[in-house]
Amino acid sequence: MEYQATLHTDHFQFFVADEQYQTNTATIWTEEALHHQVACGTDLVAVGTVRYGGETRVIVRLDNGNDVCDHVKADDAPWCEITISSGIVALFAPESDYATCPRISVPPGRYSVLVVVENGDEVQDELAVSGNDQYLIIFTRVS
Repeated sequence: MEYQATLHTDHFQFFVADEQYQTNTATIWTEEALHHQVACGTDLVAVGTVRYGGETRVIVRLDNGNDVCDHVKADDAPWCEITISSGIVALFAPESDYATCPRISVPPGRYSVLVVVENGDEVQDELAVSGNDQYLIIFTRVS
């Protein structure tokens, strides 16, 4: 299953989370997370973007593990494990309207999540409201 959305991101980030997430997004950006541009909570992944905000393409893929190997290029690839207990994944930015954000139905459970930034190196202006950068979020069911 693949879901594509255009999010209006802000503050160089967006979130992929269980609809009923409890993670405090203000405390998850550690030095290591900043290095990888991915911060993880128990039920949320914060994805760092190469632009401050604006229209950002996001692809969420529910995978059986076959596709993940195509995207892993280094041992330090940004992986997280999160729990989606509600069966609903929400995509939103810090200042977006959470009530109207895109939502995706997935089987409840624990997921390994890989974040792949595509075309990030093509962005010339980090303040541009649009760009060629896109973010592939691959969910692989763990349990």
